[in-house]
Amino acid sequence: AAARGGSSKDKVEVESPELPAWCTSASTYTQVTSRSRILAAGLAATCPEGVVSPAVGSPLLAVQVPRTHPDFVPLLVAASRRGLPFVLLSTDLPDLAKEAQRNSWILENLQPSLLVKVDVDALADKAQSSV
Repeated sequence: AAARGGSSKDKVEVESPELPAWCTSASTYTQVTSRSRILAAGLAATCPEGVVSPAVGSPLLAVQVPRTHPDFVPLLVAASRRGLPFVLLSTDLPDLAKEAQRNSWILENLQPSLLVKVDVDALADKAQSSV
């Protein structure tokens, strides 16, 4: 077991807490670990274990969050903490019609128990207004 009574998922955070968590991030392992714990608690509260995806026979999380969003990696770690399988929906395909078609197919066929989504248009508007 990892130090500080954490899980093995926390091992890197314990050994190197202030290293960057991934190469394009300003987040450290400590920040990712902390945020993932908060998100895992939220997932536990909003995704009841009895609600299963008929396609996979267990709860399933659909994630429609841009890879550049600060909660993208912590959310995936949070799902892992909960033992919750996830499927990533597209947020950045150049062909918006194909993106919508792909996402619709996934939602219809996999029937996830919970969808975590970021309003990409609102993010774009916010980014443009700050320029």
